[in-house]
Order: sequence, then C-alpha cells, then structure tokens
Amino acid sequence: MDVNKKTALVLGYGISGRSAEQFLLSHGAHVFVVDDRLKLGYDGPFDLLVPSPGVPPKHPLYQKAVKLGLPVVGEAELALQALDQTVLGITGTNGKTTVTELTAHVLNHCGVPAAALGNNGRPLTEWALKGDDRVVVAELSSYQLETMSSQTLDLAVILNISPDHLDRYDTLEAYAAAKFRIQDCVKETLLTHPTLVRNGCVSYLSQDLGDPKSFEDENRHAAYSLVRPFGITTDQFHEAEKSFCKPPHRMEFIAEVRGVRYYNDSKGTNIDAVIKAVDSLPGNIYLIAGGKDKGDTYTPWISAFSEKIAAIGLIGEAAEKIERELAKAVPTKRCETLDQAFAHCQSLAGPGDTVLLSPGCSSFDQYRSFEDRGEEFRRLVKNI
Repeated sequence: MDVNKKTALVLGYGISGRSAEQFLLSHGAHVFVVDDRLKLGYDGPFDLLVPSPGVPPKHPLYQKAVKLGLPVVGEAELALQALDQTVLGITGTNGKTTVTELTAHVLNHCGVPAAALGNNGRPLTEWALKGDDRVVVAELSSYQLETMSSQTLDLAVILNISPDHLDRYDTLEAYAAAKFRIQDCVKETLLTHPTLVRNGCVSYLSQDLGDPKSFEDENRHAAYSLVRPFGITTDQFHEAEKSFCKPPHRMEFIAEVRGVRYYNDSKGTNIDAVIKAVDSLPGNIYLIAGGKDKGDTYTPWISAFSEKIAAIGLIGEAAEKIERELAKAVPTKRCETLDQAFAHCQSLAGPGDTVLLSPGCSSFDQYRSFEDRGEEFRRLVKNI
C-alpha cells in the first residue's frame, strides 16, 4: 500500500502503534496518533486508519472509518505488504507462540535464516524497516487478522480453535471467522487440524512424526509441516528440537520444594488451555485460577478436573464467577490475590502434589501482562 503523503491515523499507541507510526513516517505519510488511555486525540480528516490489535472494531473512530469507506489496515498488514521474502503465518487459540518460535528455531538450526515475529511481541513493521531478507515466521492473533486481507503468506496454519476472547466477539463462530481470515491471506495452502477442515483446507497432521498423542505433539507436527517444504527431514527436525527452549510462562517447571512441584502456566488464558495443562500433569493438582473474565463459562472444567484437581485458589475479577460455577464440584476458595492463592495452595499440597498457576483468564485486572503475573509466581516459589 502506497502511504506517501497520505494522512494516517494510528489508533492505539502501544508497541504495535509506535512501530506502525515509525513505519508510516518512513514511507512519507503524515501521521496522527489517538490513544484514549494516554489522552492523545485527533479530530481532523484522515485517509487511512491503522488500529492497534487491542482496539475493537466498536471504537468510534474505527466505525467512522468504516462508514466513510476509508482503508482500515493493521500494523501486520502494512508490514507484510512491504516484505518480499517468504512468510509463514501461524494462528490458533493455543500454542501460537511456541509453534512460531519452534519453527524459526528449526529453520535457523538447519541453515535457513529465519525470524519469529508478530504477536509474540516483535512488531512486523519494525522488521520491515530493517530490510532483512530472512524467512519471516509470523504469529498472528485473531485481532491482527481482523484487518488483514491481502495474500501475503506463502504458507499458513491454524493450530486449533476453542472459546476465547468472547468479551470481544459476540459468539464462538465470530471468533472462529476472525481466525479463518488467514485463509484469504495465504497464497496457496492453509494447513489445519482435521476437525477444522473446511473450504478445501488440508490437514497438517501427517504421519511423518508419528501419531500425535498430546497437545505438544500437535504443536510439533504443525512446526514440522511448516519447515518440511524447505527440505528439512524428520531427523533434522528432531536434532534441532533438542536445543529448543519453550517460551516462558507456558507450562514452565519452576522448582520442586519438599516434594511439591510448581508449574507456571500464566499464558494459559482460556478455558481449553487450562484443561490441556491439567491433562499434562500427574497426581493431585492445586490450581490457581482467575483474573479478568473473557466472557466464556468455566463449566467445562467440572468434568475435566474430576479426580485431578484437589482444590482451586481463585484470584481477580473472575473469582466470584468461577466459584459460583464450580463450587459444587471442586473445592474452591476466593483468595483475590495471587500471593494469597499461592499460600492457600501451598498449605494444602504435600509430597507428590503439584501447585499449578493456569488462570484461564487474562491478567489485565491486576497485572500489566501475563508475563508480570508469571514472574510474581516465580518469585513466590523462590521465596518459599
């Protein structure tokens, strides 16, 4: 997209917005910034709206642009249209960052220079300004995909879809539709799970790595399916995988203290992610859950937690709702804060048990990010 001499309105001034601003300025655009939190406003005319992923389509300026028929282009779309190297796209409810980082790691290990970018915190526009020709492995959220439409991805994958962000989307179908926008952005093949196949999609679950038996196996299959076109064999993939370190705050083992194991899964921010975390651990589990509610029901936890969850310490805004929905099936205690919930679970856990932080909610009621929440959990474990 040619933005030279056009007036671009950047809506939201976080990491994405700041990077989009620099990209637009470098391409000759006149840039104005609006951020409700920072009290940055602009009421003049504009030719192009660049909303940050966290800004919902219901925002008045977003609606104004739509009503006037003005282009609404996100930061990721701006960058991808400017790139001419191979781009791999990855989306899904759970596992996006792990698959993105693993794919880039394997490519680099096997002599194919690659960079993991996008929703993992490394803006694509920042990379586009560098003029680097490495393969781009782009993690794309549903929020980013809402404003994407051009065919800029050489290969893409949808890992999975389960209820999430229902505080933004009216229905699960609307959320899934946002994910499936990636199909309009891929030049040739969209890879996905057999249960998600529609409109000619093909499955990425080949038998090359054996039959996947867990969520982490499915992530590995997705990563291999993305690197296989580069001539990488299963043996090379396995060798590269040995030196891969999973991103933090994702089923991260912190320590074993007096026989109790402590796991930090602060990135487990939806119902299904918590179920997968619980399924992956043996023995009795004392769960810390809660935070900012995202609009879904927690009742699927009732059957998933039977015989595994010994008790739950509840935190944040969602504590009352979770207690109301689960109290008759699982012992719960409303603790409000993470340190209180940690103390509660620690007091109950004995040798062979696990204390697991897997909130099933976003962190924004009490923390700046899931990383901050996970770091506090780490500190609590280390201070025992």
